[in-house]
Amino acid sequence: VDLASVVTPARARMALKFFWNRADKKATTYVHGISHMVLMIARHWAHLPEADLKCLYAMNKQLRPTASGMTQDNVALLRQFDDPKKQQALLELPATLLAGAKMLGQQTVQAALLAQTAAIIELLLHVPMRIKNLCNLRIGTHVIRGPQGAMHIALPAAEVKNEVAINATLGRETARLIGDYIDRYRPLLTKGENDCLWPGQRAG
Repeated sequence: VDLASVVTPARARMALKFFWNRADKKATTYVHGISHMVLMIARHWAHLPEADLKCLYAMNKQLRPTASGMTQDNVALLRQFDDPKKQQALLELPATLLAGAKMLGQQTVQAALLAQTAAIIELLLHVPMRIKNLCNLRIGTHVIRGPQGAMHIALPAAEVKNEVAINATLGRETARLIGDYIDRYRPLLTKGENDCLWPGQRAG
């Protein structure tokens, strides 16, 4: 009848079962993508009741394919770090970049961007996360600074794709490097008040 009728749980289940059977009853990226599209239409266009959305979300979760490991491209990319010298160079890269920022002398946007890159790499070396979570980090919400330079990273399960919360206390040197970026360089990258750890060109 209309788009809202198509995405009701009963009809969505019939359609998704058809695609699931066609995929030899396996959870595939294709079927999961259709399920996700149904959920988005139901939520943002049809505005179905919360009970219906919960049913659709359960279907979407059930159809999510299980990761079976890294892709061959990523395996090949990481193989270079079998070389201990390259491992060490990666571990030292944040400090090298931060030293380069300080060598520029006066505080400039160029220096601030170097320091920002150093802080990003340092954080990812110790607390791996998806790019979306990295970009959305907020000071005071996700990045919590404690007494004597302590720093904690906290991401609730609802904000993480695999629904596993991230809670990590950073080591002293990591907290010092990121704290140095926040206090000394981050103000050069933003105008006005905002809590973004990595502020962009647009306010907020």
